Amino acid sequence: MILAAIDVGTNTIRLMVAKALSDSQISVLWREREIVRLGKGFTREKKVSSKNLERVITVIKKFSIQAQKLKAEKILLFGTSALREACNSKDVQQLLYKETGLLLQIISGKMEAKLTSHGAIQNLGLSPKNMAVIDVGGGSSEFSYFPIRGAPSFLSVPLGAVWLTEKFSPHNSPGAEEYEGMYRFCHNSIKKTIPSFSFNPPPQVIGTGGTATTLAAISQKLSIYDPEKINNFPLSLTLIKELENDLRSLPIKERVKIPGLEKGREDIILAGISLFIAFMKILKVSKMIISDASLLEGIIFQEINPSGF
Repeated sequence: MILAAIDVGTNTIRLMVAKALSDSQISVLWREREIVRLGKGFTREKKVSSKNLERVITVIKKFSIQAQKLKAEKILLFGTSALREACNSKDVQQLLYKETGLLLQIISGKMEAKLTSHGAIQNLGLSPKNMAVIDVGGGSSEFSYFPIRGAPSFLSVPLGAVWLTEKFSPHNSPGAEEYEGMYRFCHNSIKKTIPSFSFNPPPQVIGTGGTATTLAAISQKLSIYDPEKINNFPLSLTLIKELENDLRSLPIKERVKIPGLEKGREDIILAGISLFIAFMKILKVSKMIISDASLLEGIIFQEINPSGF
């Protein structure tokens, strides 16, 4: 069975086409993504603009054609943070169905965390014991915690790289005062969301999402993105802070010249870094490993084996 999954995120739309080999194994046939910035200007009106939606429809049509070329038996279309919060999300669903013939499923933050963590852990082949998965997105950040004993927890924090950038530095790269304010806001908000967990010993951490994979790509100076070089790449808190300082020293226009920094992410990367640093300090961890796989893989695995969820 060949399946396609499309993730309509706040910043990026991603496609994956995969062949199911078993309930727990897939072979990826195609990956593609485009930054469309669906959530641009969203913090002011909580509404998906017509202009932003036009870009989304164009990309989804393109991805749908590619999935059909690869003989996908089913195309799964999912929406996350911006579409969860949009006051016109039902109108968006209706228009997308009219224009593409695909039914958009808008999932909760908790389900997003669950699917993302499953995709990441399955991808890396790890045992989810005393493990945390952090997914920093454009509009929200998902946190999953698998204790040594007991049931896992899946949470969503309404903080993402696009949202934070528009709130703290809508026009320029944040200055020292703005950046410090953004970091404190991240730290305090995350701490309020996960106050009841006792991380002793500190968990193993998997980082995923655009910020995490971009940091791994920059660290390796990857001019061409390679998922195999991203998966299992270790990122220390020290290295993340070094990259943070390097990026802060450069104007936005200069950042795009950095190997590994995807065009369209240069203005929001610092907000994403701020979130990861806050999470890692709260968890008291000094490093994390990166997974290229996340929500798309989780969506495919859920479709293959619904009982596993």
